[in-house]
Amino acid sequence: DPMCGSGTILFEAWMIAAGIAPNLNRGFGFEKLHGYEPSIHEAERRKLEDRMQRPEGIELLGLEIDSPTRQTAMRIIKRHFPDAPIRIEWADFRKFEPERPFTFVVCNPPYGIRIGEEEDMRPLYRDLGEFMGRHMKGGTGGIYTANHDAAPAFGGKVKHSVPLLNGSLEGRLYRLRIP
Repeated sequence: DPMCGSGTILFEAWMIAAGIAPNLNRGFGFEKLHGYEPSIHEAERRKLEDRMQRPEGIELLGLEIDSPTRQTAMRIIKRHFPDAPIRIEWADFRKFEPERPFTFVVCNPPYGIRIGEEEDMRPLYRDLGEFMGRHMKGGTGGIYTANHDAAPAFGGKVKHSVPLLNGSLEGRLYRLRIP
């Protein structure tokens, strides 16, 4: 994720790959209900724990230009994902040179609504498309945005897109094939 923010996409990707159920170790209100049976709940929790695995060959890399945001992501890694193969570099994706090409890029760049200005989005999206073109030739990218005017600046060939809501914003998840 070349603009990973606090790491949500990376953390979710790892949880999916490793079979980690969300909120596995939190408390729930239903545990205080009359008739709650802890043994049933614990048996179901064990089933979820049993499906967890450590997949081989996965490396997740995030880039974040804002130092305080990166520090937040690093705290989350330390607390919740200490053994996960997740690395977050303090870097501007436009200047970053990876050790090897990427297989897949997933990103949720700013839309120009809450962060950034509308007129800055097209150049940012163009730069993101160029980044993918340089570092993942023939690869696939998944980019979610609610800025439909700037989205064509990514370049590449749109394989398909899926409409998704982000709060009240209707965005699209674009799946791009990079030539």
